Amino acid sequence: VSIGFDGNTVVQPQRAQDSWVVSMLPWALLGLALAVLIVAVVLRAVRWRDPAARRAIIAEFSPPEPLDLLLDGDVVRRSGQVFAAVVVELAIRGVVRIVDLDPAAQPDARYGIELVDHSIASDTELDVLNALFDGELSIGAVVQPSEISSNVAVAVHGRLKRAAFDATERGLRVRPSALWSTGLRIASAVVLFSFGIPLVWTIIGDRLIVPWVFVLALVATAITIATWAVTSVPLVLTAAGADRRDHLLGMREYLTVAEQERFRMLQSPDGAERIAAALGGELSGADASPTDAASIVKLNERLLPWAVLWGVEDEWSTVLVAGAAAAGVTSGVVAMGLANTQVLSWASLSSTRMVPVAASTSSWSSSGGSSFSSSSFGGGFAGGGGGGGGGGGR
Repeated sequence: VSIGFDGNTVVQPQRAQDSWVVSMLPWALLGLALAVLIVAVVLRAVRWRDPAARRAIIAEFSPPEPLDLLLDGDVVRRSGQVFAAVVVELAIRGVVRIVDLDPAAQPDARYGIELVDHSIASDTELDVLNALFDGELSIGAVVQPSEISSNVAVAVHGRLKRAAFDATERGLRVRPSALWSTGLRIASAVVLFSFGIPLVWTIIGDRLIVPWVFVLALVATAITIATWAVTSVPLVLTAAGADRRDHLLGMREYLTVAEQERFRMLQSPDGAERIAAALGGELSGADASPTDAASIVKLNERLLPWAVLWGVEDEWSTVLVAGAAAAGVTSGVVAMGLANTQVLSWASLSSTRMVPVAASTSSWSSSGGSSFSSSSFGGGFAGGGGGGGGGGGR
């Protein structure tokens, strides 16, 4: 039987997945999500940035006041080096000492931190000591960072992280207004939820999910998460914070310049006066001179913790050793072994133990070998030596 119908009497209905809602809309939404992220990155870089240098960076011979290494690490955003710097600072001032517990042990288990006198520690340092020694501040107590418990690691790490709060309390950081970030977050969320339109469209029309639309939705989700992370309001430096940062940059300038340039700074017209100011009343003797080699060695000893903070401790240890030898004076830092690069490497390695997660195995890097003994310096170190000659910078 042959039955004739007019053309287009029976047609195949269009599939939902062939509609522009599925073929074009997901790509447009993905482009919008990416555009929102780019705008967020640009605005964060422009609106949420620390102030530029407020003055010309000149070499500084002393840390800024009030003395607080945790604060300094936050201001210059080098919190990863703060714990090692604090340990070295406490050792130099005699609050703790680094002891060689077992010369035959592996490097990460060889050294420990012994409490000597916590009465001269600042409030901030007491917080760190209480966390490190688990609240038991008894003279002679020894702790090995390689064997600390997870609770102690969390406590120490938490105190280090509080530096940003301290900076805010002291007016060095502030949280800026963020109306535009709220708008971008809302926009990114709307774009992400709009991916539900093509997904629901295909489920209702074709009773299936188009795989590539689902993949694009996942990519948009990742972009949205990145947008929210970028638009989280940071703490930026205030004018006072920028001044402290510039001062610390000046310390890095002094710590990293070559030996000839550093000598030129010390012998400049205002160099002697600034050295005297850095050393305070210790130059009151009749024969004391701020340009004496011994005075400069004493000044350089005080800067070792900030060399650790800036990551130039290996270079600075050679400066201390060579400077003390040239001046013919006994350096307390060298005598304690703190100028030895092996000890400084251990201190930096110990910083990883303060993170409250399982620490990955780190390789031990050491150079310049002094001999250590638990019988000298009351359980400290015998002999000096970070080895090496002049103090070339970077």
